[in-house]
Amino acid sequence: MEGPMYVGTVTGINRSPATETAKAISVRKRTSQHKRSRNDVSSSDDCIFFHSELKFLNRGVMAGLNLRHIKVSAPGKIILHGEHAVVYQKTAIALSLGLRTRLDLRETNDGRVTIFMERFFKEITWKTDDLTSLLETTKVDAETLETTLDQELLDRLQQLVGSSLIQDVGIGNGDGSDVQFRVEAAKVKDPSTQSIALVGFLYLLIKLCKLAGRSTVPSLSFAIQSEIAIGAGLGSSASLAVCLASAILAFLGVIVVDAKTCRDSVGKLVPQADQLALINHWAFLVDKIIHGNASGIDNSVSTYGGVIKFANGQMTRVQSRLKLDVVVVDTGVERNTKRMVEIVRRRKKLYPLIINPILDAIDGISNTSFTLLQHGNGSPTAEEYEALSELISINQHLLCVLGVSHPGLDAICATAARLGQAAKLTGAGGGGCAIVVLDPGKDQDTLGLCGEPKQATRERKAKKQGKRKRTLRQTRAYK
Repeated sequence: MEGPMYVGTVTGINRSPATETAKAISVRKRTSQHKRSRNDVSSSDDCIFFHSELKFLNRGVMAGLNLRHIKVSAPGKIILHGEHAVVYQKTAIALSLGLRTRLDLRETNDGRVTIFMERFFKEITWKTDDLTSLLETTKVDAETLETTLDQELLDRLQQLVGSSLIQDVGIGNGDGSDVQFRVEAAKVKDPSTQSIALVGFLYLLIKLCKLAGRSTVPSLSFAIQSEIAIGAGLGSSASLAVCLASAILAFLGVIVVDAKTCRDSVGKLVPQADQLALINHWAFLVDKIIHGNASGIDNSVSTYGGVIKFANGQMTRVQSRLKLDVVVVDTGVERNTKRMVEIVRRRKKLYPLIINPILDAIDGISNTSFTLLQHGNGSPTAEEYEALSELISINQHLLCVLGVSHPGLDAICATAARLGQAAKLTGAGGGGCAIVVLDPGKDQDTLGLCGEPKQATRERKAKKQGKRKRTLRQTRAYK
């Protein structure tokens, strides 16, 4: 199991410092006073929540400026069952993950909109005058939420973002001193991935300013931190979209999040039901910009938390108290969601008599799992885990037939099987992450899960080196 590993429960998992072993990040279970079922949808700990009410910045008040500040965070997700099948109106089951994206929005007075996200792109800014010119020609129906993207606005934003990124990395200025920085920036992320995310951000900002009746785009600073691996199938883009939508809606006054109406039983500021629906709607549009053919399941899980059943575009929150201990293992291979979706689409078109029954089978797996989750309580019994394990194994084999697995994912699943655990890919596949649902009846050892793959890796490397040496000897003998 190469790459980062997150160990804990989907009841809510905390990050601990990274270890040296196998590049593993151990995520410990919460202490007893914090234990609550992450599958208990009455818990707000796993959904979007605000860390504070919209408030004035101290330095702004001292300077005589009414500058405001708001913080929000939203979780990632794992798909338990239904990857790819959900695109064809089949059922999917997803769980929120205890790794979060956090956003800090601050009002400024510098005439700019600034965004910064660790590990993804450095600080990028636009003049509010440039964005206001786009706002003036943008249309929004305040009575009916738009369901299709505004292509004209998207085209104009793509041009704006493209020029911003070019200026940002110093391309085209003819100064050789910028070349080294430009290479380092390219190592972080492909600029095309950056540009898509930035287009989604600006699209949301301009549309919501129009919805709120603003005549100008305000000066704002967005600082983003995320515990969720990017491009790993853990819902990083949806989590970001939910944070952006909720923070902008709250700042503009479209939704009001205050302690009197939104404080839950454990003190979290959770938006009310109609507010969550509005956040989810706009986050979905951003996710469509980023992924093209988004199903809506990622943003729904990030918004509402808990366990989500998603079918035919309809979401059902699962009232489950079944506690699953899950290991999320990152292969370190960045997957391309659009390419994986296209692989399935092509096979479905070429071999409908084969692929359609597979999609139906995945639908059956999701619904059977849904029944188990509904009736479970606490850790799975031996019979429940056996059923869950078999469903996970069958689903993984069906996903392999669809063509969306990867050698790294297959190795993780094989290692888990040797240890008596159930594993499958989660998300689009082709890399990204796998999940291992741990057997509560066995004594779990995190180092064992890390150490076994390292040993297997060493054996593969030694075998490969030995084969290479034999080949060289044979070559020399031939000569």
